[in-house]
Amino acid sequence: MGLLAGASTAIVIATIHFLSGFAFPAVVAYFGLGCVVIGLLHIPLLRTSIPLLRCALNAILVSGFALALVGIDGRGLELNLMTIGLCIFWMFTRAQLSSWDHERIQGCGHECGGKGERPNALKGRLR
Repeated sequence: MGLLAGASTAIVIATIHFLSGFAFPAVVAYFGLGCVVIGLLHIPLLRTSIPLLRCALNAILVSGFALALVGIDGRGLELNLMTIGLCIFWMFTRAQLSSWDHERIQGCGHECGGKGERPNALKGRLR
């Protein structure tokens, strides 16, 4: 649910920037990077069981992607493409962190596709 809320916020941010022509200052990219760091580090460091907090942190992660992109926009095509690539890499990192956290939980009661099979965010792609 948090990733959906973050995606909705990211669409609004991108629409404001790209369609209305509003230019965000470059400092927004650093704020977006901070949001991404918080969104990625909450899984291994915070380990909270509060659903609303996890939802908000997931929304912050995806909103951070949009803020980083609009903050970097206009600084050159290469930097824009690199930022998009980093956002994709960070999303895969988030999925893998979630998978590792799920492996860490003992007796969670959730079936993971079979006995002894490790959950993997990239299942079917690398194995």
